[in-house]
Amino acid sequence: MLKKNRLELYPDNRSLRNHYTTSTFGLTDKSDGSKRKMHHLLYLAADPSAINPGILQEYAAITYSGIEVAIQAIQLFGPQRILIKRDFESAFRHIPLSPLDTPLLGFQWQKQFYAECFLPFGLRTAL
Repeated sequence: MLKKNRLELYPDNRSLRNHYTTSTFGLTDKSDGSKRKMHHLLYLAADPSAINPGILQEYAAITYSGIEVAIQAIQLFGPQRILIKRDFESAFRHIPLSPLDTPLLGFQWQKQFYAECFLPFGLRTAL
């Protein structure tokens, strides 16, 4: 994750940015037998520093395009056009966070502090 620049490393607690918030995390099984790191951002719903309760539900809704959109594209651009559907592995991990928000998605591992730089699994907007 560090090699892919998906995490920001803080070498010690003196280097932590303002509003740095840590959450617990765990591993969950993926269908291919590998593991996925998952932040537990819901379990502190009563805690004012909890992340997911602070994200409005209307921002968490994800809507995917249906076949109707493809039909409209063909009608608009003509039948000679090529339509492509892509399925990215870990698609949300390709969406960068605002640098202002990365300190809100921190965690500690082996006495070092980290912050997510891309949408993590477990965030309300990435479920």
